[in-house]
Amino acid sequence: MEAPVDRSETPITNTTPTRRQTPTRIAILAVAILMIAAACSSDSSDDEPTASTTTVPGATTTAGEGATTTATAAGDDGGGDAGSDASGDTEYAIVTIGSETFEADMSGSLAACIAIGGAVGGVGQIVEPGSGTIDMTIPPENWESSPDDWGPPSIRVDLGEDENGVPIDWRAGGDIVESMPDLVGKSQVDSFSIDGATATGTATFIDFFQVQLAGGGQVDDPEPVEGTFEINCG
Repeated sequence: MEAPVDRSETPITNTTPTRRQTPTRIAILAVAILMIAAACSSDSSDDEPTASTTTVPGATTTAGEGATTTATAAGDDGGGDAGSDASGDTEYAIVTIGSETFEADMSGSLAACIAIGGAVGGVGQIVEPGSGTIDMTIPPENWESSPDDWGPPSIRVDLGEDENGVPIDWRAGGDIVESMPDLVGKSQVDSFSIDGATATGTATFIDFFQVQLAGGGQVDDPEPVEGTFEINCG
């Protein structure tokens, strides 16, 4: 993934997003596609990376030096079960945005969940509430200095359209967000902890479709919303 983004103030010259995939994320997506294609005929096994913990640069934390910053999704008692339908599966993702919690099955025929090289990521179908997808990529602790070109952590919760036909597209970090200086501090994974094939953490989300509407002067700038996440791939 790319080198750390300069978080200093930068004049906004162009808010049109440019999609830029890093080589490592492309590799993860390719593996995910192969896993989905093989889902009907065989089971896949995941590598179990060494546990690691990190706080994303630029994020605030109250943990002291040497402390581990770990967050769990709402309702989790620390035992790995957030009391949800999705968490009963071997592979699942749970994302809480404000007061809403979304749970995805990461083991279905249209899903993939991968733990590789100290990273955890995947895509799955939301099973509660409603429908949509959760797409998450959490890199290893040393993603900035790693020669493997890891990019920053990212989460996307795509809920499709509401009852009025308006898309709901929650984002925390990612290539598109990184390319828009006006979203710095409004959309990112703030901290995360990785233990084997499980990653948990905190994030700041923003509705990306509302950002685009605001860029066209159709609505006011959307407010960022704090949240938590958990993904388990094994």
